[in-house]
Parts: sequence; structure tokens; C-alpha cells
Amino acid sequence: KIITDYTEGPVLGLFGPAKVNVLKMNVALDELKK
Repeated sequence: KIITDYTEGPVLGLFGPAKVNVLKMNVALDELKK
């Protein structure tokens, strides 16, 4: 669930593959551990 929450679509929806925003995901995981 967390990974899908932080997966971003192509830039402006036009080009590039979807990617996981690792930085945002790691911040969220750190918050969950507290």
C-alpha cells in the first residue's frame, strides 16, 4: 500500500515511466516507526 501511494505517474502524464518517490516513501516509513 505504501509503495503504491508513493508511485508517481509519468511527468505531466506525457512521458517517462512511473516511478516510486523513494524519498517521500522513506519519510513516511520513518513516521510509521515512531
